[in-house]
Amino acid sequence: MSGGSLLPSIGLARRAGKLVIGAEAVADACRDGSAGLVLLAADLSPKSRKEAVRTAEQHGVRWFDAPFTMQEVEELLHKRAGILAVSDKGFVKMFEKHLPEQKKEDQIV
Repeated sequence: MSGGSLLPSIGLARRAGKLVIGAEAVADACRDGSAGLVLLAADLSPKSRKEAVRTAEQHGVRWFDAPFTMQEVEELLHKRAGILAVSDKGFVKMFEKHLPEQKKEDQIV
């Protein structure tokens, strides 16, 4: 599995300070309204995925099962994480262009 053009966008968001990394930080960002989009790694554990999805949905944040693995995130960010959030509307729009079209219909608007 490969994140394709989504992974460079993750690096760009991090350099811009608009990427939230890790389960607790993403949950906090969902609660305080700063998360605009939650991305879940393809190999995230079912329990972690369920908790992240529940938190995102409770706070009206869109989420996607992303086409990258935690290993790919670690190689890019030098930090292992399976749950990421984007905290800028412009970056959210950029990320959505790289996500599978059929997934968008299944998520919260």
